[in-house]
Amino acid sequence: MGVLLLISAGTIFFYNIQKFPSFALIVGGFISFASLFYFIVPNPYELTHLPEYAILGILTQHAIKARDRAERENASETYFYLRSALITGAIGTIDEVYQGILPLRYFAWYDIFLNWLGGLLGLALLWGINKE
Repeated sequence: MGVLLLISAGTIFFYNIQKFPSFALIVGGFISFASLFYFIVPNPYELTHLPEYAILGILTQHAIKARDRAERENASETYFYLRSALITGAIGTIDEVYQGILPLRYFAWYDIFLNWLGGLLGLALLWGINKE
C-alpha cells in the first residue's frame, strides 16, 4: 500500500517538474533514514513512533497557527514551528513517563528520542512542502 501511494504521489509530482526534485529528495531522505534506523534499532516496531509523532507535529503546527494567527499577525513562521516542536516533544516525553508508571509497560529514553525525532521530521516535511 505504501509503495502504491509513493508511486502515485511521485507521478503527480513528476508532472509538476518544479516540485519533483524536492519531492524526490524528501522521500529519498525518509527512505534512507528509515533504512539506517532499521539496522540500528533492535526492535524495528519502535520506528512507528516516527510517523505517529510526525503527524502530531503537523497537526499541532496547524492548530497553533490557526489559533495564534489572529493574535500575532507579526509572528514569523519560525515561531509557529518552534512552538509546535516543543509541544509535540513535551507530549512525547509525558507519554513515555506515563508508560513508566503503568504495569507491564516500560520507560525508555530511546522512545523519547524517537518521539522528538518524529515530530521534527514531520515539521521539516511540512516546512519543505510550504516552502514550495
